[in-house]
Amino acid sequence: MMMNSGGMSSSNSGLGKVYPQGLPPWLARFFHRFPHVNVTGHRVNSTFDWRNEVYVESLGILACLPALLLIFFLLILLLYLLTRCCDRHAKRDRPLICLKVLLGFLALTCCAAIGLGLYGNDDFHNGIESFVSSLRNIQAYFDFVKNQTLEAQSSISEGVFPLMSQLGVVFERPLPNNTIHVELLAQMTYMEQNMTSTLDNARTLARYFDELIQVSPHSTTQLIETIRWPTTLALLIIFIIFCVILFYAIVRHSRCCFITFSVLGLIAVILNWCLVSFYLASAVALADICVNPTRAAVTELSIGRSISPEISSYYLDCEPKMLDLLEDPMHELVQPVHSLNKPIYGKTDTFDNSVLDSQTALAGAQHTLRVINSITSEVYPSGDVDTIIDGLFRELYNVEAYLQEIAARGECQPTHLHWKKGVEGVCGTSLFGLALLLVSGLATALLFTLLVGFDSHTWIYIQRRKRYLQKEEIAFLPSSYDGGHSHAHGHGTGSTGRGGRRSGGAGSNSPYNIVSNWDTQPTTTPLYY
Repeated sequence: MMMNSGGMSSSNSGLGKVYPQGLPPWLARFFHRFPHVNVTGHRVNSTFDWRNEVYVESLGILACLPALLLIFFLLILLLYLLTRCCDRHAKRDRPLICLKVLLGFLALTCCAAIGLGLYGNDDFHNGIESFVSSLRNIQAYFDFVKNQTLEAQSSISEGVFPLMSQLGVVFERPLPNNTIHVELLAQMTYMEQNMTSTLDNARTLARYFDELIQVSPHSTTQLIETIRWPTTLALLIIFIIFCVILFYAIVRHSRCCFITFSVLGLIAVILNWCLVSFYLASAVALADICVNPTRAAVTELSIGRSISPEISSYYLDCEPKMLDLLEDPMHELVQPVHSLNKPIYGKTDTFDNSVLDSQTALAGAQHTLRVINSITSEVYPSGDVDTIIDGLFRELYNVEAYLQEIAARGECQPTHLHWKKGVEGVCGTSLFGLALLLVSGLATALLFTLLVGFDSHTWIYIQRRKRYLQKEEIAFLPSSYDGGHSHAHGHGTGSTGRGGRRSGGAGSNSPYNIVSNWDTQPTTTPLYY
């Protein structure tokens, strides 16, 4: 069944908050428009979902296109080398000036393409670093809020409850007025219930922020980038070294260096086309994310981290929401006192209810303590319970300060600003760097393919060099040898007529004459290597 591949036409909620212009970067829109098709050629949904096998299959098909080009160019190169090997009438030592100039120009262009890749690699790294820094700031922000909830719990458990126990011991003593005694015990029960409710809500908030802390995958992202960045840098430098070897071969007219570059260049061709496949699939996947990064993050957090979409959307989108006015026929906006002249942000039920319940319970506990203080000031002598009640007031004020800090820090604006900065780093700087890496890899792959072809065409026509060694040796067949000289030598050594017959006459190349003159004819012997 044909599916809609235009993710741009789907819900763009939150784009205006993440991107100032309200639209994703043009590179994200460009790569997102690449066709997402399955093996049958039908278009599939282009929404990023790495758990969807059909979506991953569409990325794999895109990655196969450069691999097919690699196979095609390797077959062409193989056929050319076969024709050269079968050519037994190739003219050796032909002029190679034009080929050398062409090789030098292509190698220089290849170095420029690799330099573009170095720039793109650095841009991609900077964008990822910005994204990781934003995630780290978000985690530190939630860490601080969680610590505030832990401080509130500690203040209640270790400060309020022990003082309440001391006050309860005092109130257990009988009083002359039984009605006042019963009232004090009832107020203590109310206060204990309120503080227990406050403590339970503080624990709920702690679990709430503990879940949010776990969603920041900056450690894994930073680890991957720590490996990827220097590896890519080293690989590009190695490709430049390959070009330097070719430059040396051109300058020195070295057949050995030309052959070496043929082997290394073939390796570079394979690696570059594989990198092009990887960069193409990665660029399309990243563009699919950047079309609506908040939606992708909310989906990942809800499926992979079990964080409700309401919580994720609240902190990442952070869109002002008007209060529910459907029940008000006059559509009159009624705002709480603390939100007057401020935009209203819809919070999550878990956060809102927990903060509101804890603040309400704490306010009830403070009211109860004031009632207790007014009663005890008339019943108990000064100094018996004043110290305990003053300590309780201080602890309750501390808890109130913690809850106010949690309520203020729980707002979505700071988190949204960090998220926006991280998205700009990934979808702006990193995507641009990845596009440069893709263009660089494609250009380098094509140039190395041409270089290997022309290099192979060059070294075939370069003969092996000849080296000459001067020695005082007789040539196997000396050109200056004649029969008269051999005859004279024969008489000089006491040869008989039979020795003369061995000479075979003038100009004879008889082996006997060679043996007889073995130690008397210094010549230059060519030695070939």
